Amino acid sequence: MPQKRLANLLLTVAVALLLTYWGWRLYVGLGLSLGDDLPDLGGLARYLLGIVFVLAIIWLVAHLNYRLAFRRWLLRSDRSPFYWLWLCGLAWLIFELLQLRTENEPEFADENLLVSIVLLLFIIGYGYVADSLYAR
Repeated sequence: MPQKRLANLLLTVAVALLLTYWGWRLYVGLGLSLGDDLPDLGGLARYLLGIVFVLAIIWLVAHLNYRLAFRRWLLRSDRSPFYWLWLCGLAWLIFELLQLRTENEPEFADENLLVSIVLLLFIIGYGYVADSLYAR
């Protein structure tokens, strides 16, 4: 048990150091390129945190899809149509959320459709990869 604690502590310190180093390099790079006119770093931080939040939500949906739908429905041949029905509903939900985000502008429908398909492919791929790793 002490080795696991040590490994977790070293991992935490390494991640903290890496993030601190990246932040410092970003700050210095922005400071040197702009001189005295520093940009609003709070806006940049909000933007980056927003991206991290969206990626975490996508990963969470993919993981929950694997745990709750993929393993229950797709792996049983008599119930596999339920999984694909679920994915159709999920694709519709993702598309409608993207449409809501873009205020139902018709110009963004093609981009929202593309993003929906990419996210759905990621969710399906996550399920297959996680299942292959689980089966080992």
